[in-house]
Amino acid sequence: MDLRGFVTFAALSALSITAHAQHAEPTASGAPAGYELALTGATHGERGHALTLTGVGYEVNGLADLRPRAGLEVDVEITARDGRTRRTYGRAQARTEAGGRFTVAIDLPAEALADSRLELVVHRSGQPGRRFHFPLHTRSDLALDLLTDRNRYQQ
Repeated sequence: MDLRGFVTFAALSALSITAHAQHAEPTASGAPAGYELALTGATHGERGHALTLTGVGYEVNGLADLRPRAGLEVDVEITARDGRTRRTYGRAQARTEAGGRFTVAIDLPAEALADSRLELVVHRSGQPGRRFHFPLHTRSDLALDLLTDRNRYQQ
């Protein structure tokens, strides 16, 4: 494979990895600006425990200008498929601070969910915004109780 072919292959591979990291809907019509989100934290956790996420909310100006903005609202929901519709299993909200930074904790449900995901909406207060989807994986909190035969191993 020549250098040009390798560079093309590497670029396409990187695009496919990025595309599966998050899915975002277009900014809602009537929104005063475009929005972007940088999310830090694992999108998996133990059922019945809190999941803490940190991130930065941006407003988009033009085609390539991202500005971190304080005062944006970040609405977080945990949803899962319930038959043909999606049902909400938890909600939380945060407001971006200086530099657009936010931290939000949301409780994971105790039961196993089908096709669960984390949905975040970034917007100005009272305005439409943009919805971001991330796959959510939960696992059970495991415990092991072990009973040994002390008479056998202490001889």
